Amino acid sequence: MKYILGIHPRFSPRWRLLFLFLNFCASLASSQATVLLFDQFNDGNRGGPSADVASGSEVLSNSGWWDRSNNLAMSVNSNVLRINPAAVGGNAQILTYFTPSGSPVALAVGETLRLTMDFSFVGSTPNVSNGFSVGFFNSNGTRTSADNTGANGGNRIDDLGYAVRTNPGATTGTGITEKTSTTVDYFTSLPLIGTTMTTGAYSANTTYTMTWDLTLTSSTQMDFSLSINGGILSATTRSDTVSPTTSFDTLSFFNFNSTPVVVDLDNVKVEYFAVPEPHGIFLSALVFVGLVFFCKKYRRSKI
Repeated sequence: MKYILGIHPRFSPRWRLLFLFLNFCASLASSQATVLLFDQFNDGNRGGPSADVASGSEVLSNSGWWDRSNNLAMSVNSNVLRINPAAVGGNAQILTYFTPSGSPVALAVGETLRLTMDFSFVGSTPNVSNGFSVGFFNSNGTRTSADNTGANGGNRIDDLGYAVRTNPGATTGTGITEKTSTTVDYFTSLPLIGTTMTTGAYSANTTYTMTWDLTLTSSTQMDFSLSINGGILSATTRSDTVSPTTSFDTLSFFNFNSTPVVVDLDNVKVEYFAVPEPHGIFLSALVFVGLVFFCKKYRRSKI
């Protein structure tokens, strides 16, 4: 005998009703995730949609990847994007945009912006404070559209947002920082939110996966959850309760060159989790009521 929707007939109508309702709610919740960016660098270049050819489930950036230097710090090889500050003899910073110009993601209360990515430190794990950083920012309508804009580029100093920083060669120093100044570049002297986090020790040439969530829990509070697999960092939280930044359209990376920190990036994904729309909640309740009515009618018919 075939089971309807995979439910064994020995379960009572009430249990079958609950199973169906939970499945419906799960599908409703999962439909709220929108992939804004997913770059696996399969195409071998760092250009925007006009140059990239999407493959599989990739969702390409709205701009390509820009290098604040002369494009020597960034290369795409073997399906990874490598950032090498030694190639330019200075700090390396790259960035991309994950929304159309003028349309940043504006988080409402209960909504989340998530970054997941694979990364590895190439060759060594130098002990460099803030050696590797990644951040979400709001371009405020002044986007970078070329390489070689230099440190404190005029299109970036007015941007606000948050960053994760980590030290490749130490188990202390990882933390979440905030850019509140409109006179400096993304990763310049950013104040720390809360305290630093203690991590496991990184190994060179080992791939790690970072997951970083920004969730607006109230109009005055942004919560952060950060985890790095491989025994580096279990999910750890911090909160910004002072005029949090809530709109974002920029993803940026930064590597220090004091002792060159070379990083490979892959599977860079930005997702937006919206609050379920009111009509979706109403539909869920309506379906539940309908199922209850159906089960009651079914039971009466069996008496």
